[in-house]
Amino acid sequence: MEKGNVLKVLVVEDEPEVAGNIKKLLEKRFDVLVETTTSLRTGKELIESGDFDVVTLDKQLPDGDGISLLEEIEASGEHPPVIIITGHGDEQTAVRAFELGAAGYVVKDVRLHAMLPDVFEKVLSGITLDRIKLELADSLRQLELVADTAPMLIARVDRDHSYLYVNKKYAEFFGRPQDDFKGLHAADVLGDEQYGRLLPYIEEVLRGAGVEYASDAYDNAGRLHHFEVSMVPRFDEEGTVTDYFAFCVEAGRL
Repeated sequence: MEKGNVLKVLVVEDEPEVAGNIKKLLEKRFDVLVETTTSLRTGKELIESGDFDVVTLDKQLPDGDGISLLEEIEASGEHPPVIIITGHGDEQTAVRAFELGAAGYVVKDVRLHAMLPDVFEKVLSGITLDRIKLELADSLRQLELVADTAPMLIARVDRDHSYLYVNKKYAEFFGRPQDDFKGLHAADVLGDEQYGRLLPYIEEVLRGAGVEYASDAYDNAGRLHHFEVSMVPRFDEEGTVTDYFAFCVEAGRL
């Protein structure tokens, strides 16, 4: 994990020596900050605060049962990954913990120092993947916002000549909702005649070449527009064209 991306870990454990060992183990092996508490009630409040990325939760605490707390926070909705730590491991408890959504299960004995880092590493992998997904989704939303405000028509089309994406201006030009384009064949939108005229350029971009040309098109109100069009291919890791973008700028607009 990159520096500056430190995760916060809450250790809910009533034995101070064990809590200290867990804190030292995690902070030594991972880029994390660890806070400890000996109370189930305080642990619940801290979890609900949303300030922690991972929780280790003792099964048995003086003021309650960790499995019951796991059940409660699981029912409440989103919560950080929880690793159950128990002094007396048994199959029934482990099964129940995982049924309730526990991210890991560790026995508090001589195996703790070996098992906890392995379980924690798996939890971190899941957190990293979730963060990447969120970052990609956020990046995609930003890119779509830019595309929707760009002074041009933008379309992404696959090798089968079907739309993968169009921006807002493209959809408005042809008088269709954006979501209706996905999966439509280009000929169904452009018309057979227009599609036939563009097919040589499409075939060229699918061979991997960037293409530029001028084209006329009628909007959904029947008005004729003149465009300067650029087609840009996209490639997979093996160098095969998977799809392409078409950027259509109205002549004299830019």
